[in-house]
Amino acid sequence: MVVESPHLRADARRNRDRIVAAASACFAAEGLGCQVAEIARQAGVGNATVFRHFPTKHDLLIAVFERRLGELRDAADAASAIEDPGEALRTFLERMVALHVGDNGLKQMVAEHFKGDERLGAVRDEVLARLSALVTAAKEAGAVRPDAEPIDFVVLVNGVATAVAGLEEQRPGLHRRYLEMAFAGMRPQPDGAPPLPASAPTAEELESALQHQVGQPGCAPGDAA
Repeated sequence: MVVESPHLRADARRNRDRIVAAASACFAAEGLGCQVAEIARQAGVGNATVFRHFPTKHDLLIAVFERRLGELRDAADAASAIEDPGEALRTFLERMVALHVGDNGLKQMVAEHFKGDERLGAVRDEVLARLSALVTAAKEAGAVRPDAEPIDFVVLVNGVATAVAGLEEQRPGLHRRYLEMAFAGMRPQPDGAPPLPASAPTAEELESALQHQVGQPGCAPGDAA
């Protein structure tokens, strides 16, 4: 993948930032089929400028995905400052769902373009570490059942986002209704209530499931933009 040079001229850095912002908006609205020519138009640059910064579409997708993960990391940091641990976790989950339902290309990015990229893996791990800390704090505060695992909340977010994807366009904000219902199931249960059945999936199982849901071959690293 293309690694951003710390020595980029100011104008080149601005162009790169505009390209990533335009690609992020285009992929969110249209999915990964958005053409480079349209991204260049929205960024106010020529196609050649896009290719100089991102020789392949895969390179551009990686940059957009890194941006999205960075947004989640920042959202987790902001949520951790909330005094009530249960509300902190709920706030972060709501941000995760909102990001998913508002980005048509995000699930494809996760399923098709994530594996093997060390930089994305590092940011992903930072996000998951923050989620784990939020879940642990919520458990200690008695806001979340003790047998819930961080990965359960990733599955919960994916389930809510998938379920409301079409409805959200007609009823913006509807995802909050179903997130609240799902989150209620994670609250501590009365004494004597049975534990959660089965064990939580592994991260590898979840990634495999996401790939199966998308069901289409991705853009290989060597594909031209």
